[in-house]
Amino acid sequence: MFDFLSRKKQKLVIIAGASRFGTRVAGLFSGKGYDVIVIDTDKNAFCKLPDNFGGLTVEGDASDTSTLETVHIQKASVCIAATDNDSTNSLIAQIAGRVYTVPDVYCRLNDTSNTEMLTRSRVHIICPSDLCLQEFERQNGLTTDEGNV
Repeated sequence: MFDFLSRKKQKLVIIAGASRFGTRVAGLFSGKGYDVIVIDTDKNAFCKLPDNFGGLTVEGDASDTSTLETVHIQKASVCIAATDNDSTNSLIAQIAGRVYTVPDVYCRLNDTSNTEMLTRSRVHIICPSDLCLQEFERQNGLTTDEGNV
């Protein structure tokens, strides 16, 4: 099943969660030739993957270390926690970063109040609402030179 991991590509990318964000990122990395594995507890969620997706899908719980070891997380260069649940994403990101020392870990959070638990870690936090607000400010000339309103 994981024979493609023996090929030399740029990076192994593991994406936890076949959410809209997770599937689009999976398509992006796959389209660039990366080895990509998407994990989700719902096999029907994989139908959202784009046509160009050439990676693997695994039905399982990405917060379970046995699932992560099955997909060879120790070989991953990037892990993206992209489920629809902030607590699950935080847990997956911390496991990937602290237990498996994945070099680049990203965590999607909907609630910005949840960022505090990850600020002292190496995890990159992605908050869609913050990004939308920043883009709105940019498009409407509401930002200052420092990037603040």
